[in-house]
Amino acid sequence: MSKSNKTGHIKKEALLQALEKTLGVVTSAVKQVGLARSTYYEWYNEDEVFRRAVDDISTIEIIDKIEYTY
Repeated sequence: MSKSNKTGHIKKEALLQALEKTLGVVTSAVKQVGLARSTYYEWYNEDEVFRRAVDDISTIEIIDKIEYTY
């Protein structure tokens, strides 16, 4: 893995952690890690692994909200 790939991977991991902390709110998450929203959407649209991870976070947040309601 090249240095730029490692850096990108680290940033994606940081963004995924921020998405978990912000309950999937993209604007808040990208601000926490210092990225543009466009970067998030570029990664989401172009990286299948990243997209699945984001979708998993979103699913968990929906389930948590449903459970909290009941």
